[in-house]
Amino acid sequence: MDILKKAAALALSLLIVPGLFSYKLGTLDANAKTADNSEKQNSLAESLPKSKLKNKKVKWLSYYDAWDERGDPYHQEAAKLFEKKYGGKIDVRYTTWNTRFNDLATMILGGEGVDLFPGMERTVNYAKNTMFQGYDKYVDWESPIWSSVKKLNDPYVIGKNHYLMNCYLEEEYVVFYNKKTIKENGFVDPWKLYKNDKWTMSRFTAMLEKFVDEDNERYGLDGWNNAIPLSSVGGVPAVSLKKGKLVSNVNDPAFKRSMNYQYNLYQKGLVLDKSVFNYASQEQFISEGKELFYIAPTEAFEWFGDLDDIGIVPIPKDNKSDKYYHNARLDSYNLCRGAGNPKGAVRLIECLIASYSDKSIRAEQDDHYKTEYGWTDDMIKRRAEIRRLAQKNPVVDISGMLPTDPNSVLIYMINQPILEGTKWDDSVKECSEALDMFISEINAEIAAAG
Repeated sequence: MDILKKAAALALSLLIVPGLFSYKLGTLDANAKTADNSEKQNSLAESLPKSKLKNKKVKWLSYYDAWDERGDPYHQEAAKLFEKKYGGKIDVRYTTWNTRFNDLATMILGGEGVDLFPGMERTVNYAKNTMFQGYDKYVDWESPIWSSVKKLNDPYVIGKNHYLMNCYLEEEYVVFYNKKTIKENGFVDPWKLYKNDKWTMSRFTAMLEKFVDEDNERYGLDGWNNAIPLSSVGGVPAVSLKKGKLVSNVNDPAFKRSMNYQYNLYQKGLVLDKSVFNYASQEQFISEGKELFYIAPTEAFEWFGDLDDIGIVPIPKDNKSDKYYHNARLDSYNLCRGAGNPKGAVRLIECLIASYSDKSIRAEQDDHYKTEYGWTDDMIKRRAEIRRLAQKNPVVDISGMLPTDPNSVLIYMINQPILEGTKWDDSVKECSEALDMFISEINAEIAAAG
């Protein structure tokens, strides 16, 4: 299929490597310390089920160990809580990024009873192909633990079952800028615009128009993955799950507006032409005052030079929207088909949900960013506000949940306006037939799976 060849070529030109910008939520180093469990006042932890586990070992398959002392404090705390409450142990089964799905399939066929696997990726594909199983029969949605995350889980039902165990949601990509550059060019600080409900795509575009002058080394918007976060401004993802079925939103008016904003950025020459720089982004241009904006994950602060000069702000608002929608990421897990200890796996995930609810861990993590990485109080304050915004009005890209071919088609479509200057209607015209075919096939398989 010609469109798949084009999609593959785009991925190669962008150097889209799996996991290139795959940040764990607030990863700490091996020296990070978490407060002792006995000191924590966590109502969700106190509400954990009191049932005893006959099988105390949970098998975790991944290319990383999320639960050891090198992981983030939430997973560290969850592992401690799991051991303290249930005598539970986590048996790590290592794989690699490239072989993880093949290894999982082999282990399922071999009856090894692997329990948990990192969520989101290919979940639609492997739910219908029996790699993962629904977990509803193992949870009580009315309990304090699961009712606290029900709204995170209900939008991602596949068929009639929950397959993603969603534990937490926070911001993904944000806009970085140099405060000095903003001031020297007479612009209103984007953070001030946001606080006054004026940080819109039109203001974002107008600032870029006034700044960009490539003949004098003044460049506009940089970043590797701009298309997805900018596509979220209308509050609608490219595809979504509704009543257990996959649906396309590529013709939704709000989504079309978000894509036309990107088309206009390209047409006006406001996006850094990476081909001039051997297809490399130029993070140093932010600190040098040569670049106005860069979209990247929040944890990328250290890319941009003197932290006192660097600011972050949410993705701008759609001019026709009454809300700031924001791209968000989920911390998710899958219960594997043939799990040897599904009840133990659910108890571990419940410990993680309880851990995420503990404000003392968030405060501790913020302090670690300040002491170890030099983050300022202003950075911490801004990130907390953007996180609040993302949790209030999240837009989660679920294209990665799809099989490889429809995922590639979506990546190709969404990147065309901002990378190639393709009108969104033209991109839809080129790709929608293939996308609709894939969605129909997926939905038929979901229905057949029951």
